[in-house]
Amino acid sequence: MKASAECGPTLDALLVVLDDALRALAAGGRSDEANRMAGRAYAALRREHPTQAQRVNVLMHALARIPNTIQGAEDGDRRSAAGRPQ
Repeated sequence: MKASAECGPTLDALLVVLDDALRALAAGGRSDEANRMAGRAYAALRREHPTQAQRVNVLMHALARIPNTIQGAEDGDRRSAAGRPQ
């Protein structure tokens, strides 16, 4: 496990960007998609960066309260930004 001092400020800065981006996506009516992305981030962080993973967990709970308003946004046939099926 990397020491917190090694990647702490960089990882924390990236989490701020992730938080802003996913909240913006949710505010645009795609909260389910934003929450799935947050879940992927949580899974990537939880073992080696539990403090940052907890911050993403808090974000997931906030995103769950935002209504999904895009018609069909809950369908699994959308593609991610990379063009991969979800």
